[in-house]
Amino acid sequence: MKNILLPTDFSENSFQAMDYAMKYFSGQNMKFVILNIQKSSDYIMDDLMTASPGSSVHEAISADNKSKINDVVDRYRSEYSDEAFEFEGLFDFDVFIDGIAQTVASRNIDLIVMGTNGASGAREAIFGSNTLNVIRQIKCPVLAIPENYEFDELKKMLFTVIDEKYPSEEALQPFMDFIELYKPELHILHIDEKRSNSEVESSKEFNSMFDDLRVKNHYLKGIPAPMAIHSFTQLISVDMHSILIEQKQFLDRFIHGSDTSKISYATKVPLLVMHD
Repeated sequence: MKNILLPTDFSENSFQAMDYAMKYFSGQNMKFVILNIQKSSDYIMDDLMTASPGSSVHEAISADNKSKINDVVDRYRSEYSDEAFEFEGLFDFDVFIDGIAQTVASRNIDLIVMGTNGASGAREAIFGSNTLNVIRQIKCPVLAIPENYEFDELKKMLFTVIDEKYPSEEALQPFMDFIELYKPELHILHIDEKRSNSEVESSKEFNSMFDDLRVKNHYLKGIPAPMAIHSFTQLISVDMHSILIEQKQFLDRFIHGSDTSKISYATKVPLLVMHD
């Protein structure tokens, strides 16, 4: 059984991400952990006014959010009653990223599925500050679902390799597990940002890991990763994109572009992020 973490703030975007996860794993034996996290800085005067006599604000908010979580779990349990799914609802009073880390460890989470929105305005608006912080700080695969994206069968998958930094077999295992359900046509985009003198060639060992799939290799040289991916996806439509992140600095450059590129990475399809 795989354990999937579904953080929610009860927004429409988070529910869309949950729906995607359950439809993707239809027919599988899965456990979905639905988590809501509140922090003390979210207190507002209305919370203080509505707290019952003798109860702390913490207890009042906890009771309200636990009730909401239970309602969500009951709804999905009923909606997917014909599936081999288990559901667990959790509420935590904590800093968001700490609550995620603790749940990943205590529930042996295999994958986190989140929506991509959540920030207002600034640089992190592409992904939302919570989603971006989870990708940055939690060493667990994250599937980021764009706002208003509806599930469709996975037919074409893009995997991006930058500067010939191929993932190890161990790091790639979550990806292999994920695509096992649909066995999509796999497009591997090899990006050489440094424009090396030698020709970019795919690793034979890397390609050999996908013997059960139809694999097509593509090569782009001397182009920043966000621009290269943007150009590629304009030509070839895919249903999901996956990339392996080695370090936080690369993640920021990948998402927000580089000094030579004004294009930021704005995913229009689900993005599966793994860590080496």
